[in-house]
Amino acid sequence: MNCHTNLQNATSSNTKAFIAHKEYFEKRTDKKCVECHKNVGHHILGDYIKK
Repeated sequence: MNCHTNLQNATSSNTKAFIAHKEYFEKRTDKKCVECHKNVGHHILGDYIKK
């Protein structure tokens, strides 16, 4: 989320999106965005990011 903090702000202000990402916002998970959203935004981004 370092590159796209505006997406984090948009998600946290949207009730439905916040609920879906509640564990992330409450810091109860260490998952990164691409672990669930492998093909969103940048084409096959998950294939290029090391875990």
